[in-house]
Amino acid sequence: MGPDKGKTLIASAPDQSPIDLKNMTTPIRYGPLWIIALRILVALFAAAAILNMIQMHIIFFTTHAADLSGPAFLYIQVRKLWQEGSRSFLSRTIGRTPERAAAAFFGASVITEISQIYFPHGIFSGRFDPLDIGAYAVGVGTCYLLEKIGAGMTPSEPA
Repeated sequence: MGPDKGKTLIASAPDQSPIDLKNMTTPIRYGPLWIIALRILVALFAAAAILNMIQMHIIFFTTHAADLSGPAFLYIQVRKLWQEGSRSFLSRTIGRTPERAAAAFFGASVITEISQIYFPHGIFSGRFDPLDIGAYAVGVGTCYLLEKIGAGMTPSEPA
């Protein structure tokens, strides 16, 4: 038996050695779960969009599913929680820390919602709904907490 006996290994890039999942403490250990989360968020967003396009309104779902899934999807994408390395400009700036990413996406979402009060027919046209802000908080907050829990940290510890 080789030196990797008893370890859970996943394949990595051809020029790298396999990744030992059992001994990892970084959020990447849960990479496959983040990929599943991304797929669920995309499906949620798409379902809400399709239902809105065909004008089939389901209370709460069609009005808030996109608000819940959009910022959460962006958080996971910019933080690159499913892979190590290959950090983009956005990942190095906005996604540098979980706190920075959460604040940026929640803040930007709130600004777009508040802009609907003053510019209802502007670039982010629509009607102001305070429940949308709650949906942003739930989506981004859940991703933030899951990342911290997955990394074995409390929300107050640095990443």
